[in-house]
Amino acid sequence: MVVGASGGVFAFAAPAPTICFEIYAAWKDNDLDLARSKQDALAPASKRVVSELGIPAIKYALDLNGYYGGLPRLPLLPLTAAQKAEIEAQMSRFPN
Repeated sequence: MVVGASGGVFAFAAPAPTICFEIYAAWKDNDLDLARSKQDALAPASKRVVSELGIPAIKYALDLNGYYGGLPRLPLLPLTAAQKAEIEAQMSRFPN
């Protein structure tokens, strides 16, 4: 939004809406340093959960933060135990 966009689509907002709102609120309050620092903290988790692990990871992240994600439908496969542990570590920084 700093470059003129009027909004954004955050797939990470489904499992972690609070941090996404905090980024927007900081931008709205013209606290660009805070918005940037929150965005920088969010980016690696968002990349890994949303972009790399995809729908099964988003669903698991939803479950972790008290929402309903459920299991992915075929042909997508459930996450491995190692992937779940990784997502738990990522999401522990963004509770709701």
